[in-house]
Amino acid sequence: MKTFKTLLIAIVILAFYSVNAQVVVTTDGSSADGSAMLEVKSDDKGFLPPRMTENQRDDISDPATGLIIYQTNGTAGLYEYNGTAWVPVKGTADGSETMVTAGDNVTITGTGTTASPYVVNAVPNHYVGELYGGGVVFWVDHTGQHGLIVSMIDLGNTPWSNVSNVFIGTTNDWNGAGNTTAITGQSGHISSAAKLCVDYTNIDYGTGTYSDWYLPSRAELNHVWNNLYEVQKALSSVAGSDKMEILYYWSSTERSNVEAWIFFFVDGTAYHYPKSNSYLVRAVRAF
Repeated sequence: MKTFKTLLIAIVILAFYSVNAQVVVTTDGSSADGSAMLEVKSDDKGFLPPRMTENQRDDISDPATGLIIYQTNGTAGLYEYNGTAWVPVKGTADGSETMVTAGDNVTITGTGTTASPYVVNAVPNHYVGELYGGGVVFWVDHTGQHGLIVSMIDLGNTPWSNVSNVFIGTTNDWNGAGNTTAITGQSGHISSAAKLCVDYTNIDYGTGTYSDWYLPSRAELNHVWNNLYEVQKALSSVAGSDKMEILYYWSSTERSNVEAWIFFFVDGTAYHYPKSNSYLVRAVRAF
């Protein structure tokens, strides 16, 4: 009986030790770190996880979250099961999933950036006076990536619309594109300043050809006026372009059933005149 009790106590102690003890695999006889349940120490050998093919990995039944294997084929490397799928265990960041936003001038240095799948792409900010998108940039938003472009040439001298006595509600002072759609879509419409813009496709001045031009609103023409120095300077640098005339230009903004707004490039003032009058037309587009 005494022997049996002694054996039972030994078994209980061993079981308790097995459940609570740390495990260390080492060649120097040191103990495990107090924070680790398992520690492997070596200064000349590595840790070798289970190695298998992708198919063998996928055949693992009900893998535990956190399970790690080394895949030997396909995109080889360490993989971890995240509870839903096998995902690569990523090492040092290589920038392939990083977007860096900086100012106007970005300097990127390093090695290995030219080979697949690496791409280094610095997106420059656009600026007023830039030759871009078939014309000249005359307004840019706060991101530097979107704005408005004025065409390189005047498109003609024409009435606001052949329908000159119907109010269609294009009173929007900033949405020239919307106004243009309403003007050209009105009943009985045949010709107009807006239609000249819709039908316009610019020749390639070195920045591409585009067909999404429209008649600018009054406020959009005011932006051209506010940046006239930069616009005129850019236009004068390109053969075949027309500088803005210091005259009247139609806007797409309507005032009444018989009048619409024009913009006077002498003093930067908007006036309203009969739709049947003929004035210059300059197209704009957004980017």
